Amino acid sequence: MEQVGSLIAKLVGEIEKKNTIILNTISDLLGKVQFQDVVRQRLEKLCEICSEISEYNRRLLRWVDNPDEEEQPEEIKVLIEKVKQNYIMADHKRVQAEVFNEETKIKEEAPKIELF
Repeated sequence: MEQVGSLIAKLVGEIEKKNTIILNTISDLLGKVQFQDVVRQRLEKLCEICSEISEYNRRLLRWVDNPDEEEQPEEIKVLIEKVKQNYIMADHKRVQAEVFNEETKIKEEAPKIELF
């Protein structure tokens, strides 16, 4: 009985070690997946902004070529404000403010998001 008890205790210890390894591996993988998702979202947002700027440039060039026939696009400031309004993360707003030497006006009461 003593040998069986000792064997069971050893087995439980080994199972616990393996469970810890599995848990750490899964947690690491989930962290990497989450990081990749954040990077993907940022790249998608950057692509959207580039598309908007490209479309603005197309409209502007058409207007410059034919000011009588084409409608003048809004000022570039309007596009910049639209882009700023669509920022989804506070650090985007901070970076933009640093680039343009503006004050950061970021609401601190943003919802808390728990990440896994």
